[in-house]
Amino acid sequence: MMSAKSISSIKKTSVESVPSEDRETASIDGPAVAKDSEIYETLIVDGSNEVYNAKITLLNEALQDIGMGKFQWILCGVAGFGWFMDSFWMLAISLISIPIKRGFSVHRIAYLSLFKYIGLTLGATFWPLMSDLFGRSFAFNTTLIMSGASGLVAAGMPDFASLNFFIFLIGFATGGNQPVDSMLFVELIPASHQHLLLHESAFWGVGNLVASGIGWPLIVNFTCEVGHCTYENNMGWRYSYWAFGGLTLLFSLLRMIARIYESPKYYVGKHEDRKAVDVIQAIAKRNKTVSWLTYEHFEKIDREFAAKGLSLEGPIIEGTEGDVNKVIVNRYLENFKHWKILFQTRKMAITTTLLWCIWGFTGMAFPLFNNFLPFYLEWKGAQTGSTSLNKTYRNYCIQAVFSIPPGFFAGWLSNRKYIGRKGVGFLGGVLSGIFMYLFTTTKSAHAYLIYNCCVSFVTTFIYAAMYAYTPEVYPAQVRGAATSACSFWNRCCGTMGPVMALYLDINNGQPVFISGALFIVAGVLFILLPYETRGRAAS
Repeated sequence: MMSAKSISSIKKTSVESVPSEDRETASIDGPAVAKDSEIYETLIVDGSNEVYNAKITLLNEALQDIGMGKFQWILCGVAGFGWFMDSFWMLAISLISIPIKRGFSVHRIAYLSLFKYIGLTLGATFWPLMSDLFGRSFAFNTTLIMSGASGLVAAGMPDFASLNFFIFLIGFATGGNQPVDSMLFVELIPASHQHLLLHESAFWGVGNLVASGIGWPLIVNFTCEVGHCTYENNMGWRYSYWAFGGLTLLFSLLRMIARIYESPKYYVGKHEDRKAVDVIQAIAKRNKTVSWLTYEHFEKIDREFAAKGLSLEGPIIEGTEGDVNKVIVNRYLENFKHWKILFQTRKMAITTTLLWCIWGFTGMAFPLFNNFLPFYLEWKGAQTGSTSLNKTYRNYCIQAVFSIPPGFFAGWLSNRKYIGRKGVGFLGGVLSGIFMYLFTTTKSAHAYLIYNCCVSFVTTFIYAAMYAYTPEVYPAQVRGAATSACSFWNRCCGTMGPVMALYLDINNGQPVFISGALFIVAGVLFILLPYETRGRAAS
């Protein structure tokens, strides 16, 4: 890896290539670059090409010197759409379950969630690979457009089978949006501000709130009574999906207007150094500054390593043959061939096994509770004498409000002594299960609303702990494969939740009981993890 001295030497070269009127600004000592800018060490994967590593290190320093400006703050906003849409369309399945069951006389409504999770599982694998082949921005924009268009078409489906097909397409698109957004985010944000990725989870709660706010009045006012359903008097869910699809397409338009650039690191990996420099200069211009980085800097790296017999003319991974796209595919697949490293030592084997269980159990628990909650709320509402649909969806909207702030609170707790990441995960899992059980025992409308809001609040804790702990605990060499495996188990077990619900009584709370048990087990497993990552830098 390049040293700070080497970076400084390369940065000071080729300043004369910058237009004369901007040389003072572009100079390493000029006002556009922080004089005492800290150099953040770049994580290097063993066995990767040394020339590629040197260029990525230089790119990271250029981004750090540009700093956090207008472009990056816009990126923070539009990248959050990935988290927003993930929860938005997840909740959209729950919101339409009751009118779909009534309108199509469906006995196995769990198929809605099943097809959604099949799409999520496939999308989480497909889109990251496509982003390595065709660029991050391709998937960054395409997934939102596909989600919105599928939602619009789904609203007009005449039967349950055709609706499930478009629910699958929605899941396929949204399943890849969030991971691709994360990739583009960390590749365009300076290292000093990459922690902002954790705060993007606030968009998850906002997505819940907006979906609930749109669906509540439409479904309540335009849903048929049991046994008296026609196409015309059961339009609420269709109106909702037309609104959902339209909003998603609006967000995709906002992304295009925002003009988020392709990742310069992607261009370097494709041997397109000039395009990488163009992106850095464009970011600097958007931030009303000038970057010192020029194409000559990359040429100097090529010359220095050429003297040692090394180059980037071949594949990115040394010792591999073939064209660039083939190499990228091989590199992507190669990450998953190193799974044995995840079990190399006893502590690592215990960590990997427990994390797979945690991600799997929470993946199964979430749809069991969330996707069938409207039926249980409706059933409980009838028990307490409340009006059915109106209070069901009003309570759902109130619940969504409580899913916005806990991410920030969980982040604060995770840095407290004696709590840490493991403590937050334990509290989130166990408290989620406890509140779910309390939720099922009460006969008071006000009490079950309070318990439900508590569930919405504390479940965010365990998800925050999962998304923080997993990348922190694994070394850089296997971080991609490790987190991908955990995500796969989460989505795969999420598919099992609806399958289980096909054989459960969804009206009397059986899915809620099982969901609570799974959350408690996941919380206890967090305490059993061998490592605590609080206060430790990821390797």
